[in-house]
Amino acid sequence: MGHPALPRAIAGLVFPTLLILIGGCASPNKANVELRKKVQALEEQVATLKQQNGSQQQMIAGLQNSRATGGTLPAPELQKLFVAYGVKFARLTGPVDLDPQRPGDEGVRVYASPMDENGTTIQAAGSLVVEVFDLDIKDENRLGRWEFPSPDSKKLWHSLLLDGAYELMCPWQKTPMHPNLTLKVSFTDELTQATFTAQKVIQVQPPHTP
Repeated sequence: MGHPALPRAIAGLVFPTLLILIGGCASPNKANVELRKKVQALEEQVATLKQQNGSQQQMIAGLQNSRATGGTLPAPELQKLFVAYGVKFARLTGPVDLDPQRPGDEGVRVYASPMDENGTTIQAAGSLVVEVFDLDIKDENRLGRWEFPSPDSKKLWHSLLLDGAYELMCPWQKTPMHPNLTLKVSFTDELTQATFTAQKVIQVQPPHTP
C-alpha cells in the first residue's frame, strides 16, 4: 500500500518554495541593480579614458614630429603651458546668410575651441583648417578648404558666454547642391605641432533653393 499523504506533504513544501522563487525572479534584485549601475559607470569611465588616451597619442605624435624638425620644450615645461589635447565645435557653429537680399546660405561660420587634457576650452595658439564636404556627391565632394594661419588666429578668438572659440568665417568656394554637409575642422597647436580634428553634419539652405 502506498502513502497518499506523503506526496501531499511534499507538494505542500515545494509549492510555497516555487512561489518564493518566482516572486524573487519577478522583482528586480537590489544587488543586481546596483551591479548594473556600477558596470555602466565603469563603461563610461573607460570611454572617457579611451578619448583621453587618443588625445595623448596625438600629442605624442606631434611632439615627436616637432623634435624631428627643430626641437621643443621638455615635458615638465609643457605642463606649465596651455597646450591643446583636442578641438571641438562650439554650439553656434552652422550656416550663415551673408546676403539677406538673396535666398539661401552663402557659407558657414565655424566656432572651434581647443581643449586641454580635461576637455576644458583653452585659448591655445595654433593654425586652423576648415573643410566642407557633400557626401551625397561621389567624386570631388569637397566644397571648400579654408586656412587660418597661427599669426592670424589670436584676433579671431571670441568669448561666448562661459566658453570661448575661434570664429572662422567660410564663404562658399563651391556652391552646395544638397542641404546635408559634413564639416571638418583641424587645429595644429603652435607649440607642440600636434594636430587635432573634429567633424559634424550640418544642415544648410543651398543658395539656389527659394
